[in-house]
Amino acid sequence: MEIKLLIIYTVVAMECVATSNMNSEESNGKYWREEGQKLLERHLSDVPVNTNLARNIILFVGDGFGISTATAGRILKGQKLGQPGEETQLIFEKFPWTVALSKTYSIDFMIPDSASTATALFCGVKNNNGVLGYDARVKRGQCADNREDFEVKSLLIKASQRGKRTGVVTNTRITHATPAALYANIPDRSWEADSDIPKGAEDCRDIAKQLVEDHEYINVLLGGGRRNFRSEPEGRRTDGMNLVDLWLNKHTNRSAYVETSDQLSAVDTSKTDYLLGLFTESHLTYTTEKTPENTEPTLNDLTRSAIEILSKGDDGFFLMIENGLIDLAHHDGIANRAIHEVLEFDKVVETAFAMVDPEDTLLIVTADHSHTFSISAPTARGNPLFNVATELSDTDNKTYTTLLYATGPGYVGTNDRANVTSQVSSKKEYIQRAAVPYSYEQHAGEDVAVWSLGPYSQLLDGVVEQTHISHVAEFAMCIGDYFDKCVEMGRTTGGSPGISVNSGLCYYSRHLDTLLEN
Repeated sequence: MEIKLLIIYTVVAMECVATSNMNSEESNGKYWREEGQKLLERHLSDVPVNTNLARNIILFVGDGFGISTATAGRILKGQKLGQPGEETQLIFEKFPWTVALSKTYSIDFMIPDSASTATALFCGVKNNNGVLGYDARVKRGQCADNREDFEVKSLLIKASQRGKRTGVVTNTRITHATPAALYANIPDRSWEADSDIPKGAEDCRDIAKQLVEDHEYINVLLGGGRRNFRSEPEGRRTDGMNLVDLWLNKHTNRSAYVETSDQLSAVDTSKTDYLLGLFTESHLTYTTEKTPENTEPTLNDLTRSAIEILSKGDDGFFLMIENGLIDLAHHDGIANRAIHEVLEFDKVVETAFAMVDPEDTLLIVTADHSHTFSISAPTARGNPLFNVATELSDTDNKTYTTLLYATGPGYVGTNDRANVTSQVSSKKEYIQRAAVPYSYEQHAGEDVAVWSLGPYSQLLDGVVEQTHISHVAEFAMCIGDYFDKCVEMGRTTGGSPGISVNSGLCYYSRHLDTLLEN
């Protein structure tokens, strides 16, 4: 057995050496599409096939939702239930299939940004940091004449081409990097409005304009970022356009535009096929910062409205739901905000899970990247998450918190490190200490988890490229590059005769109630 393992290891190592000098091919989107297809073929030959067609797909993205963040969220959830916390499970941690680990690097950086990771997640192609909807032959800020040759299409676009309803839900700006990767092709993620585009790049259209001009088929768009859709003085646009009015002109029947929670609640989703909601000028408000006077809906409210509209379609739907405030809170070094957003994220997955049938709906929960956030120190079981550790440092005999960052605004210097009390560290606005000074806490490069449930969720296991998620979703739904293969297998209208349904279906059909239990 040891000899066999040694041989396998040697062969794999040799293959890695042989391909180590082929980095130039990675710049071409074709390379990633072909590699993804090869990996999918290997998975199909290795596991029993659940032949149910994924009529619907909901892809949940916790922006910056690394494994340490998930762990902290699990602990806080349990502690709010009166438990020690460590033993608790988030709703998606109860999904029965094996969890995968997704490699998040981009073509040009070990540590990715949300533009490159979203392009990998939604388009199945790795590219450069800062770039949306192009392969790596387009560099950030490069508004080249032939850039159309390097465009890549997202799951949302491919689903719409097969007659699916589509939706985008986020608590960040709807033009922010993660949601924008579903519909925009732009060399710089920061070009959200025309006023963001620099001199010399005027041939590139901004993200908001692309959304409204090119993608009127998207049924549900809910988030923030109203300022990018209106011209001065109400907004940031300088071209005189009002993109909200343009959207309304394109959707004169069975449509609604809303800006507040009350307006959203008043929408009759049974009579609405197109819904645009822009609830803030920029991002929505953190859960911990909301007041009774706040007029914004919760991410859970947005999720419920979106699914009610999308589920009316005869051919199914694709929906992306993002909690981007996890990421923004981490960047500020405020763990309390970030981890409370994890609880909101957990509620959203539970709400969606209760509204769909996992026998024909593929649910995927993942992150785009991680953060330099850690849970450390000899801390007693059940110690309140935001308190100081239960032991002092053995070097300077001072207190420190269980939650820390490697980089960020919380740096105080070795000589300036003072004792901190739990009374201070448990405040919702407390900035955690950081090892390296940085005005804006940075992303991290470790793998992120992928939880899934539904048709072909068993293909999301092992350590995989982030691009693999898109390939599995396409195959499960029979869209994009995998439509012809589905036709060959007889999968385009349901189960394939002669291929038995994997027992996993029976497992989660029997245990739906259990999955929803705390």
